Amino acid sequence: MRLTPRQRNAAIRIRVKGIPALAHVHHFERVPAAANPRLAPSDLDAWGYVDIEYDLYDIKGYPAAWLERKLDRDAVERVEQEIIYRVEGR
Repeated sequence: MRLTPRQRNAAIRIRVKGIPALAHVHHFERVPAAANPRLAPSDLDAWGYVDIEYDLYDIKGYPAAWLERKLDRDAVERVEQEIIYRVEGR
């Protein structure tokens, strides 16, 4: 299903291995590091983490499964860093 014009405006423009794309973010949550890591319920809570769920679309707003297949570990890291930068404005 294609993104609606409203969703396209809200989507984040990114590049996947040099190919322009859109990331439609469904869920974004930053959990800060615990003040005292020894009292944190898990190691993730001790150091903090970012949880992101997103779908990739081509620049016209169509689902891009072919683009997701191009993602390797480094490309995923770059896409997620770009999403974090755009969402948090840092």
